[in-house]
Amino acid sequence: MSRDAEVSYLKEITAEKARYQGQMHIYAGIELEGQDTRKFDRSLYDYCINSVHYIQANGKWFAVDESAQALQRCIDEGFAGDPYAMAEEFFRISAQTACQRKPDMIGHFDLLTKFNAQNCFFDENDLRYLSVAIEALHEANKSGGIFEINSGAISRGIKGRIYPSQLLLEELHKIGGRVVISTDTHSVESINFGFDAMKERLLAAGFRETMCLTDQGWQERPL
Repeated sequence: MSRDAEVSYLKEITAEKARYQGQMHIYAGIELEGQDTRKFDRSLYDYCINSVHYIQANGKWFAVDESAQALQRCIDEGFAGDPYAMAEEFFRISAQTACQRKPDMIGHFDLLTKFNAQNCFFDENDLRYLSVAIEALHEANKSGGIFEINSGAISRGIKGRIYPSQLLLEELHKIGGRVVISTDTHSVESINFGFDAMKERLLAAGFRETMCLTDQGWQERPL
Protein backbone atom coordinates (compact mmCIF):
# COMPACT_ATOMS: atom_id res chain seq x y z
CA MET A 1 0.00 0.00 0.00
CA SER A 2 1.39 3.37 -1.00
CA ARG A 3 1.54 6.28 1.44
CA ASP A 4 -1.28 8.07 -0.41
CA ALA A 5 -3.41 4.93 -0.30
CA GLU A 6 -2.73 4.55 3.41
CA VAL A 7 -3.89 8.12 4.11
CA SER A 8 -7.01 7.56 2.02
CA TYR A 9 -7.72 4.25 3.76
CA LEU A 10 -7.48 5.76 7.25
CA LYS A 11 -9.74 8.68 6.27
CA GLU A 12 -12.35 6.27 4.95
CA ILE A 13 -12.23 4.10 8.07
CA THR A 14 -12.61 7.20 10.29
CA ALA A 15 -15.64 8.29 8.27
CA GLU A 16 -17.24 4.85 8.47
CA LYS A 17 -16.67 4.64 12.21
CA ALA A 18 -18.64 7.86 12.61
CA ARG A 19 -21.33 6.77 10.16
CA TYR A 20 -22.04 3.47 11.92
CA GLN A 21 -21.45 4.56 15.50
CA GLY A 22 -23.88 2.77 17.79
CA GLN A 23 -24.72 0.19 15.11
CA MET A 24 -21.51 -1.81 14.76
CA HIS A 25 -17.84 -1.70 15.67
CA ILE A 26 -15.36 -0.82 12.94
CA TYR A 27 -11.62 -1.06 13.53
CA ALA A 28 -8.68 0.11 11.46
CA GLY A 29 -6.31 -2.75 10.76
CA ILE A 30 -3.22 -3.14 8.65
CA GLU A 31 -1.70 -6.31 7.22
CA LEU A 32 2.05 -5.92 6.79
CA GLU A 33 4.17 -8.14 4.60
CA GLY A 34 6.76 -9.76 6.83
CA GLN A 35 9.72 -8.48 4.83
CA ASP A 36 8.37 -4.96 4.26
CA THR A 37 10.97 -2.75 5.96
CA ARG A 38 8.96 0.46 5.68
CA LYS A 39 7.95 2.09 8.94
CA PHE A 40 4.26 2.38 9.69
CA ASP A 41 2.81 4.34 12.61
CA ARG A 42 1.19 1.56 14.61
CA SER A 43 -0.61 4.11 16.80
CA LEU A 44 -2.89 4.91 13.83
CA TYR A 45 -4.24 1.36 13.79
CA ASP A 46 -6.39 -0.72 16.11
CA TYR A 47 -4.56 -3.89 15.13
CA CYS A 48 -1.68 -5.11 13.00
CA ILE A 49 -1.35 -8.43 11.14
CA ASN A 50 2.04 -9.87 10.18
CA SER A 51 1.84 -12.10 7.11
CA VAL A 52 4.23 -13.67 4.62
CA HIS A 53 3.18 -14.04 0.98
CA TYR A 54 6.58 -13.79 -0.72
CA ILE A 55 9.98 -15.47 -0.55
CA GLN A 56 13.15 -13.89 -1.89
CA ALA A 57 15.60 -16.36 -3.43
CA ASN A 58 18.32 -16.10 -6.06
CA GLY A 59 17.69 -12.39 -6.38
CA LYS A 60 13.99 -12.78 -7.19
CA TRP A 61 10.73 -12.44 -5.31
CA PHE A 62 8.31 -15.36 -5.52
CA ALA A 63 4.66 -15.36 -4.40
CA VAL A 64 3.65 -18.59 -2.66
CA ASP A 65 -0.13 -18.00 -2.90
CA GLU A 66 -0.59 -16.52 -6.36
CA SER A 67 -1.11 -19.76 -8.30
CA ALA A 68 0.12 -23.35 -8.51
CA GLN A 69 2.33 -22.32 -11.41
CA ALA A 70 3.89 -19.51 -9.40
CA LEU A 71 4.58 -21.89 -6.52
CA GLN A 72 6.27 -24.31 -8.91
CA ARG A 73 8.47 -21.48 -10.23
CA CYS A 74 9.42 -20.61 -6.66
CA ILE A 75 10.47 -24.19 -5.97
CA ASP A 76 12.31 -24.66 -9.26
CA GLU A 77 14.00 -21.27 -9.71
CA GLY A 78 14.42 -20.29 -6.10
CA PHE A 79 15.29 -23.60 -4.46
CA ALA A 80 16.62 -25.86 -7.23
CA GLY A 81 13.50 -28.01 -7.17
CA ASP A 82 13.56 -28.68 -3.41
CA PRO A 83 10.15 -27.85 -1.88
CA TYR A 84 11.37 -28.59 1.64
CA ALA A 85 14.11 -25.97 1.32
CA MET A 86 11.40 -23.56 0.21
CA ALA A 87 9.26 -24.46 3.23
CA GLU A 88 12.22 -23.99 5.56
CA GLU A 89 12.80 -20.47 4.23
CA PHE A 90 9.11 -19.56 4.33
CA PHE A 91 8.73 -20.58 7.97
CA ARG A 92 12.05 -18.99 8.95
CA ILE A 93 10.82 -15.66 7.61
CA SER A 94 7.41 -16.11 9.25
CA ALA A 95 8.85 -16.70 12.71
CA GLN A 96 11.64 -14.14 12.44
CA THR A 97 9.44 -11.28 11.25
CA ALA A 98 6.71 -12.05 13.79
CA CYS A 99 9.21 -11.86 16.62
CA GLN A 100 10.68 -8.65 15.25
CA ARG A 101 7.37 -6.90 14.62
CA LYS A 102 5.33 -8.33 17.54
CA PRO A 103 1.99 -7.98 15.74
CA ASP A 104 -1.46 -8.34 17.23
CA MET A 105 -2.16 -11.16 14.75
CA ILE A 106 -0.14 -13.67 12.75
CA GLY A 107 -1.84 -14.25 9.40
CA HIS A 108 -2.39 -17.61 7.64
CA PHE A 109 0.72 -19.21 9.15
CA ASP A 110 1.06 -22.04 6.60
CA LEU A 111 -0.08 -20.13 3.50
CA LEU A 112 2.45 -22.02 1.36
CA THR A 113 0.08 -25.02 1.48
CA LYS A 114 -2.65 -23.18 -0.46
CA PHE A 115 -2.10 -25.10 -3.70
CA ASN A 116 -0.75 -28.29 -2.14
CA ALA A 117 -3.88 -30.43 -2.47
CA GLN A 118 -3.11 -34.15 -2.23
CA ASN A 119 0.46 -33.17 -1.26
CA CYS A 120 1.20 -32.46 -4.92
CA PHE A 121 4.20 -30.20 -4.17
CA PHE A 122 5.39 -31.59 -0.83
CA ASP A 123 4.23 -34.01 1.84
CA GLU A 124 2.77 -32.07 4.76
CA ASN A 125 3.24 -35.14 6.97
CA ASP A 126 6.91 -35.52 6.09
CA LEU A 127 9.27 -34.78 8.98
CA ARG A 128 11.28 -32.47 6.72
CA TYR A 129 8.21 -30.25 6.50
CA LEU A 130 6.74 -30.74 9.96
CA SER A 131 9.97 -30.15 11.85
CA VAL A 132 10.52 -26.68 10.38
CA ALA A 133 6.81 -25.77 10.60
CA ILE A 134 6.54 -26.74 14.26
CA GLU A 135 9.83 -25.10 15.19
CA ALA A 136 8.67 -21.87 13.53
CA LEU A 137 5.28 -22.12 15.22
CA HIS A 138 6.95 -22.29 18.64
CA GLU A 139 9.22 -19.35 17.78
CA ALA A 140 6.43 -17.18 16.33
CA ASN A 141 4.28 -17.83 19.39
CA LYS A 142 6.94 -16.09 21.48
CA SER A 143 5.97 -12.84 19.73
CA GLY A 144 2.67 -12.83 21.63
CA GLY A 145 0.76 -12.61 18.35
CA ILE A 146 -2.67 -14.20 18.04
CA PHE A 147 -2.73 -16.85 15.32
CA GLU A 148 -5.41 -16.43 12.68
CA ILE A 149 -7.52 -19.44 11.69
CA ASN A 150 -8.51 -18.53 8.18
CA SER A 151 -11.09 -19.82 5.67
CA GLY A 152 -10.03 -17.54 2.81
CA ALA A 153 -8.80 -20.32 0.53
CA ILE A 154 -12.11 -22.22 0.70
CA SER A 155 -14.18 -19.12 -0.04
CA ARG A 156 -12.00 -18.64 -3.13
CA GLY A 157 -12.76 -22.16 -4.37
CA ILE A 158 -9.90 -24.22 -2.91
CA LYS A 159 -11.59 -27.12 -1.16
CA GLY A 160 -10.69 -28.17 2.35
CA ARG A 161 -7.87 -25.69 2.94
CA ILE A 162 -8.14 -23.89 6.26
CA TYR A 163 -5.02 -22.29 7.75
CA PRO A 164 -3.28 -23.45 9.88
CA SER A 165 -3.51 -27.20 9.41
CA GLN A 166 -5.19 -29.29 12.09
CA LEU A 167 -1.86 -30.69 13.25
CA LEU A 168 -0.43 -27.19 13.68
CA LEU A 169 -3.56 -26.07 15.51
CA GLU A 170 -3.14 -28.98 17.93
CA GLU A 171 0.50 -28.06 18.48
CA LEU A 172 -0.43 -24.42 19.00
CA HIS A 173 -2.91 -25.41 21.67
CA LYS A 174 -0.26 -27.49 23.43
CA ILE A 175 2.07 -24.51 23.74
CA GLY A 176 -0.60 -22.10 24.94
CA GLY A 177 -1.04 -20.16 21.71
CA ARG A 178 -4.06 -17.95 21.14
CA VAL A 179 -6.34 -17.91 18.08
CA VAL A 180 -8.75 -15.59 16.32
CA ILE A 181 -11.33 -16.66 13.72
CA SER A 182 -11.01 -14.82 10.41
CA THR A 183 -12.42 -15.23 6.92
CA ASP A 184 -9.71 -13.09 5.28
CA THR A 185 -12.55 -11.91 3.10
CA HIS A 186 -12.14 -9.64 0.10
CA SER A 187 -15.89 -9.34 -0.46
CA VAL A 188 -19.13 -8.77 1.42
CA GLU A 189 -20.46 -12.16 0.32
CA SER A 190 -17.82 -14.14 2.25
CA ILE A 191 -17.52 -11.94 5.32
CA ASN A 192 -18.63 -14.77 7.66
CA PHE A 193 -17.65 -17.72 5.49
CA GLY A 194 -16.81 -20.99 7.25
CA PHE A 195 -17.20 -19.86 10.86
CA ASP A 196 -18.83 -23.15 11.93
CA ALA A 197 -16.14 -25.27 10.24
CA MET A 198 -13.36 -23.24 11.88
CA LYS A 199 -15.06 -23.48 15.26
CA GLU A 200 -15.24 -27.28 14.90
CA ARG A 201 -11.54 -27.46 14.04
CA LEU A 202 -10.60 -25.35 17.02
CA LEU A 203 -12.69 -27.45 19.39
CA ALA A 204 -11.15 -30.63 17.98
CA ALA A 205 -7.69 -29.17 18.57
CA GLY A 206 -8.52 -28.50 22.23
CA PHE A 207 -9.34 -24.80 22.14
CA ARG A 208 -12.29 -23.52 24.14
CA GLU A 209 -11.79 -19.78 23.63
CA THR A 210 -11.05 -17.45 20.76
CA MET A 211 -9.79 -13.88 20.91
CA CYS A 212 -12.01 -10.97 19.92
CA LEU A 213 -11.10 -7.31 19.39
CA THR A 214 -13.32 -4.97 21.44
CA ASP A 215 -13.30 -1.32 22.43
CA GLN A 216 -11.45 -2.49 25.56
CA GLY A 217 -8.80 -4.32 23.55
CA TRP A 218 -8.38 -8.02 22.83
CA GLN A 219 -10.56 -10.25 25.01
CA GLU A 220 -11.21 -13.97 25.26
CA ARG A 221 -14.61 -15.26 24.12
CA PRO A 222 -15.90 -18.82 24.56
CA LEU A 223 -16.20 -20.83 21.36
